Amino acid sequence: MELVELVRAWPVGAIETVVLVAPGTNNLTYFVEASSGRFVLRLSAATPDRLAFEQALCERLTGLPFAIPMPLATIGGRPWIEIEPDGGDPDRRGLGGTRLVARLARAIPGDHPRRGDAVQAELCGRALAQLDHAMAELPPESLPPIREWNAEFTTLHPRVRSLARFFELLPADRREAAREFFDRVIQTFDGCDLPRQVIHADFGVSNVLLAGYQVTGILDLEFACPGYRAMDLAAALWSFGTDDETAKAFRRGYLAEFPLTDSELAWIPHLQRLREATSLVHRGGRHLDGHISATELDDRLNRLLTLDASLPLGGFG
Repeated sequence: MELVELVRAWPVGAIETVVLVAPGTNNLTYFVEASSGRFVLRLSAATPDRLAFEQALCERLTGLPFAIPMPLATIGGRPWIEIEPDGGDPDRRGLGGTRLVARLARAIPGDHPRRGDAVQAELCGRALAQLDHAMAELPPESLPPIREWNAEFTTLHPRVRSLARFFELLPADRREAAREFFDRVIQTFDGCDLPRQVIHADFGVSNVLLAGYQVTGILDLEFACPGYRAMDLAAALWSFGTDDETAKAFRRGYLAEFPLTDSELAWIPHLQRLREATSLVHRGGRHLDGHISATELDDRLNRLLTLDASLPLGGFG
């Protein structure tokens, strides 16, 4: 299906242009210029449970000081449209899945923050904390069922049902290091009783917008789910810069709005390791599906091992 024809399913008026912003790991994003304004079209291989959870979550998140993308209903009243994964588009094929989902939302003004900018990092930390504070008010049982975010690595991707099989995908010279890393993470989180709530689970520089020194929007709640409350802070630190000042600025902004316990702060390095481990397993599944190369998987393994070496065994200064 041509994209212009696809967008006509929504009540946006005359369509002027549909332009790819950038292909991502999990979705394709297009800017749509129409007579009634600017919109964002997103194609992804999101599963029905994730679609239902995200839709319900966005509908419940009101009163935030910034926008979140609310999928618009089609002319027929549907929140999304299923399309073929190919459509003659190689980027579309790269998302995987037996079918793709198209959703449309009004565009949120703003630009992504600069990685390594401490001032912007602090503002983004505050915004994420405000979102987490709002999501803390939503009991998980009040939302559609969704898999919780934890260290059960064989539930992350349908092609990875065995860690032994997963390790065979990795380069032989780093396979043992990866195996030792995963053993350590599994042992660390066995019986972990950190506070849990609904979290964004994928916050980074590509999922937040600013206009000047004002956060205008937080994007991509596709992977939101119940998880460790401190995970959003832990996962975002790497995205906003690896130097101490930027990380401290993001942490300072977050904790000013949403304080965590001393125990949670002590677990930040462990949560960062867990985040990298789950990301690597997910990419292993995508590699088995033929959607990313061995080189891309290797690059992610290198990032995991580099992060592991840079982190303390516990605590966060």
